[in-house]
Amino acid sequence: MRRTKSKHGRLSSSEVGWHNFLEVCSAFKDADNVMGYVIFDIRQMRYRLITFIHYARSTNRKSTQRHVYIRSFLTHKEYDNPANRD
Repeated sequence: MRRTKSKHGRLSSSEVGWHNFLEVCSAFKDADNVMGYVIFDIRQMRYRLITFIHYARSTNRKSTQRHVYIRSFLTHKEYDNPANRD
């Protein structure tokens, strides 16, 4: 995985080709894997970004791109109620 920073100090999505959850954690220490979703803690756990990630895959012939789908963006209080996650 090649890690670079943009001019704003953030990882550039065009430069990140995560192949698994461990690679996500190496870039984002506050990421959690919960039931197949990757949960990002934002602003010292004030918010939760719930995502589903299709990781990059490589074969001898080609590489697939990764996609990050946003399922929910919740406050910490909203996240505590499982009914809000769907």
